[in-house]
Formats: sequence, structure tokens, C-alpha cells
Amino acid sequence: MKFRYLPFKACPSPAFPGRKSIPRPVIRIALKQGAEIYDLWAFVDSGADYCYFPSEVGEALGLEVESGPRDEVRGAGGQAFSVYFHPIELIVGGQTISIRAGFGNQIAFAVLGSIGFFDRFEVTFNFRKSVVELKPINALSDM
Repeated sequence: MKFRYLPFKACPSPAFPGRKSIPRPVIRIALKQGAEIYDLWAFVDSGADYCYFPSEVGEALGLEVESGPRDEVRGAGGQAFSVYFHPIELIVGGQTISIRAGFGNQIAFAVLGSIGFFDRFEVTFNFRKSVVELKPINALSDM
């Protein structure tokens, strides 16, 4: 499966005054819990330990977000926040896999990380071509 990077608006910067946008590896996915399905965009993030989603997504799937096991994670800026983990199904390119994902109020954008995504797909980033390629692999369950 190949996905084109999406251009995101670049913030004005004296270091890069001519840059108007920056391509990022963001792909279309769906999450499923029971009969509920939620379509969304997600960052493919090799620096994330797990898959994380905004609390609103979990609520839309019918989850009682804060009833799941709690963990504290830190973002790139070092800020700590709570996430609550739940078993869900992740749908990528028509393939459905069962994962355990974290949901939190401080999460602004969906993130696909090491456990639950990179352990399920061989991921190749090609920045020059603005393409991220995914090849399914067999992996142990994180459930």
C-alpha cells in the first residue's frame, strides 16, 4: 500500500523564509469498535511508542475512555498527559488488525506508533517522492 504525503502549511520562519508547506506522512485510516466505525487521518510516527487518538474519537466509537487502563505519556515537548488504553480494530488500506490504542484529551491528532502499527507493517518513508509505503507483516499480538 502506498500513500502520498500530505502538504501542511509551514509556519513563517527566519530560518526557512520561502517555505510555504511541508510534506508529512499522514494516511487515511478507520477505527472500529463493535458496529461503530470512525474514519480519520493519522500521522505515521516512528517516534511514538503506541497508537494514540483524541478522546472524542474513542467516545464516538462508544468507548468510556477513562474506564481503560491509564498510562502517562510525554509528547515531543516533554509535557506529560494521561491516556487510556482500549482494544479496537484498526483498518488500513482495507486490512483490519486488532490493536490496543490510547485515547486522551491532550491528543490533538491521531498517531500511529511502534506498538500496534510499526510491529504490524514494514514501513518505508520516501521523503523525496513524498510517499510512505506499508507492507503487512505477521506480528505477535499486543493484546
